[in-house]
Formats: sequence, structure tokens, C-alpha cells
Amino acid sequence: MKFGRTEARETEPVKPVADEHVDAVLPHVAPQDAAMVQLQPLTGMRPREVVMLRATRL
Repeated sequence: MKFGRTEARETEPVKPVADEHVDAVLPHVAPQDAAMVQLQPLTGMRPREVVMLRATRL
């Protein structure tokens, strides 16, 4: 769909949270949760994708 093609209102794109805000939260969460939060920007994963990760043996 192209901009202005319908009467639907256009919304601003959702931007990422500032790194300073993320860094401020990390000391207050469990180590596993902190690792998950740090993994997301490195991989581009969505929250659900990070939560679904499981360790496996090869």
C-alpha cells in the first residue's frame, strides 16, 4: 500500500528504545532476562523469538 492511497490515517513509525533506557533497566532484571534484552538488538529478533529459544545438544 502506498502513502496517501486511502483515507486511513498514517502513523509515525515505531522507533527503537534508546540504549540509555535499556542500560538503565539491565541491573534491575534477572540475568537471564538481561541476556535476552541484550540479544535482541544484536540479532533483530522479536521478543517472542527470543523467548522461544531453547538450548539443545548436538
